[in-house]
Amino acid sequence: MADSSFSDTDFQNIHSTGWELTNKNLFHDAVDAFKISLLTRKDWNSYRGLGWAYIKIDKYHDAIDAFTDSLALQENWNTYLGLGSALFRIHKYSEAIIAFNKSLKLNPNWDTYRGLAWSLFKTNEYSAAVQAFRNTVSLYPNPDSYRGLGWACYHNNQFDEAISGFRESLHMQDNSDSFRGLATALFKTKKYAQSIDAYNKSLKLQESADTYRCLGWAYIKNNQSLEAINSFNKSLSIQKDWDTYRGLGWALYYTYQYEKSIAAFRDSLDLEQTWDAFQSLGSVLFKRNNIIEAIQAFKKSLLLYENWDTYQSLGWAFLKNNQFSDAVDSFNRSLELDKNTDSYRGLGWALINSKEYTQASKAFNISLSYEDNADSYRGLGWSLFHNEKYLESINAFSSSLSIHKSSDTYLGLGYSLFFLGEYSESLQAMNLASTYSLDKKLLDRILTCIFKLYPTDYNLILDIIDLPEYSLKASNTQELLKNTSPYLSRINEILSTGSINPWILYFYYIKSNLLTNKKSFFKSPSSTKSDNKSTDNNIITYNNRLECCSENVLSFGGTQGDIFNGIDNIIHYSIPLAVSNNISVQVEPQFITSINHILNDYLSDDTTLIFNLGDTDIKDFIFQESRKQNRIPELLVLDIIKAYFDFIDEFIKRRYNIIIQGPYSDSKDSIYANENDKNEICLYMNQLLSIECSKRNIKFVTLFDCLVDIRTRSNLKRFFVDDQSIYPPNSLVGKELQSILLQRLNDQFSLESHLPKKNALDINSYLRVVVSNIPGLNSFSYLYTSTDLDNKSVLSSNYQYCALFQIPFYILIRNISFTFIAETLDIDLSCFAIYEACDPQKIPYKNVFKGDVTKESNLNRGRIKVNVDFDHNHSENMHSRYFFVSISQAKNAMFEQISVSRSYYST
Repeated sequence: MADSSFSDTDFQNIHSTGWELTNKNLFHDAVDAFKISLLTRKDWNSYRGLGWAYIKIDKYHDAIDAFTDSLALQENWNTYLGLGSALFRIHKYSEAIIAFNKSLKLNPNWDTYRGLAWSLFKTNEYSAAVQAFRNTVSLYPNPDSYRGLGWACYHNNQFDEAISGFRESLHMQDNSDSFRGLATALFKTKKYAQSIDAYNKSLKLQESADTYRCLGWAYIKNNQSLEAINSFNKSLSIQKDWDTYRGLGWALYYTYQYEKSIAAFRDSLDLEQTWDAFQSLGSVLFKRNNIIEAIQAFKKSLLLYENWDTYQSLGWAFLKNNQFSDAVDSFNRSLELDKNTDSYRGLGWALINSKEYTQASKAFNISLSYEDNADSYRGLGWSLFHNEKYLESINAFSSSLSIHKSSDTYLGLGYSLFFLGEYSESLQAMNLASTYSLDKKLLDRILTCIFKLYPTDYNLILDIIDLPEYSLKASNTQELLKNTSPYLSRINEILSTGSINPWILYFYYIKSNLLTNKKSFFKSPSSTKSDNKSTDNNIITYNNRLECCSENVLSFGGTQGDIFNGIDNIIHYSIPLAVSNNISVQVEPQFITSINHILNDYLSDDTTLIFNLGDTDIKDFIFQESRKQNRIPELLVLDIIKAYFDFIDEFIKRRYNIIIQGPYSDSKDSIYANENDKNEICLYMNQLLSIECSKRNIKFVTLFDCLVDIRTRSNLKRFFVDDQSIYPPNSLVGKELQSILLQRLNDQFSLESHLPKKNALDINSYLRVVVSNIPGLNSFSYLYTSTDLDNKSVLSSNYQYCALFQIPFYILIRNISFTFIAETLDIDLSCFAIYEACDPQKIPYKNVFKGDVTKESNLNRGRIKVNVDFDHNHSENMHSRYFFVSISQAKNAMFEQISVSRSYYST
């Protein structure tokens, strides 16, 4: 009830005082003034003022009462605005929306639209919130409303508009939440580098566990796993969170710290048992071949949430654990939730192993209806083979091989052809399969094919196939000569005819493998302890920056170029620089177009270009084309080098500064070439690249000598993350390699300063003695070229000594020199180089060449050198891995060393 002792003037004065105090931010005094005013008169405007004053002192329920009393006396847009604001503060968003909408009916204004927008946002009505924020900024652009627009668009999957909203907000005012929102939207659009930058700016304004967590995920997506580990650890130092541990687990996984990765996933599950953390744990355990534990983790994940992908992973784990019935059930359950090619493919393999071949064929065919896949075609081939549908299986295996070459696919193709009586094609396919692995069943099948195709050679093969075994059984020199000499003499006679069936040599290859229990024919004679040693505690560190006068440094290339990722002043683009041979050898035009598009933003005088060359070509193109064209790889390298520099010279003309990184090969034997062949041709390409760079006065760098044992041409496995690529810089070993590469560039590195300085024609590597009756040269032993033998024994003139040697890679032999300690030149020596066609399906009519022998002596030192020249045997389509030597009339001579050189081409 109004107090009648107050006049209208008194009321007006007190009412005005309340608003004046409000404007001066004296809100408690304003509350008192409005209360006194209301004692005089129940006035809607005084209630309104009282409501706003209460909001300012966080008394939201009192504010709601005041605004409600005001509205009972008179509706007003500002009062509804105040009521909505108070309701918003106590999280009554639906009631706030009603109040804001009533305010807008009376007076559309930016402040009410903003309140409505945030309320709609809080009730997950993102589409309506987007429109309300748009109305707000159209009436009054302000950073808070643009920030809200950004978040509303983000949650409404309008990521590009979200990015625009956050950027408009940040143009007006730096704000940690706006930077975080911008980063999150950029992450969604896969702009990970920009996202990382925005997250870091947010963290400079305000550190937050959630922002560090999100930054960690962005680093993972940008292949910066070491940085991700740091971010996740910072997040965990503020707050322990299951998803942060999960992210840390994946970052550790990507840096090959598997045990730590597993521990992080377990820490995630200790905080909260979530399906995706169990799934992640299962995936790493599967990778580490802990199949039983992986199965348990996948099962726990499925108890929390049935996901098709987890069922699929469980199916593959069951399959690997030979639980074929369980695998069938898991793949079928996955397919009930989501029809996908990989689950059908896994189902097919589970059915094959369950001997349900017809059903397996159906599963593989459905898988292939989604997409072509080499593994699905391979499975289809085997399921058809077991159903004796050989023609159809041949088509399936051939389709698989057109996508990806594998031993098992060639094996299936060979078996299918065999049962159709196509022995020649079957032999070739099984030969390719045996490149990877060989068992007695396959060996017998190959022998049967040889019998069908080459009956004359078959008995000869059976006679001499046991020769390496005789050699091994010999306990002394006399027994060695007795066991092996007749057979070696027979080989010598065959070689004298100028032709030997390559299958005979092939079975030396096979038999020696089985006797020495070696998977690959040529391996290093001694493994160095350092090859597998971790470098975690012995990292070479240099400045993480290329010392370069150019303002911009851009790197181009495939996986080999990834070594430049993470260097401060280098931007790497994963654009491969491989050549094609569709019409002529050239760098693919689409690659050049992509590079030129990027260079539109750069001035040539201020830009250095790094071209990473040869990686793909060494791994695939050269040896495929060598077989296809039946042409030695060296000639293909010349074509490739010319194509490279036709491409590079154009950029030199445009005044760009150029750096070339030469290739390394991979560590994977393939049907085209083994590791040693690839590394030898890789060295050859590096040498030619170095020569061409010197001509043009441009920098050349390579890691080849760091990655390869020069003596064996075998890769040093500790540097390789898998059988394809070296460790990238997000690993410790990768950081070491990157540091070496930078140091070499900064030191004006040249290839010649880090590779053997012998003549490029000389072969500096181990030779393998395949079989021998020469004392001191035991079968399966090794010797290093141009180096004295450790064991020297005196030869007798009464015997014919013979030995078959293998070079670890194919070459076109130029010269072989044999050095003896001897009193006279009366040494009768003959040497045969055994050539093979580049295309293994072509058996040359004449493939054995006897070298021209000359002798030179140094009687003061008691040395005799017998030189055997093969330079007249140049051929574009044959090269050699084997040579055979026969020695007689060598009384009191001692065999000391062998030197080999190759015919060398240059540009």
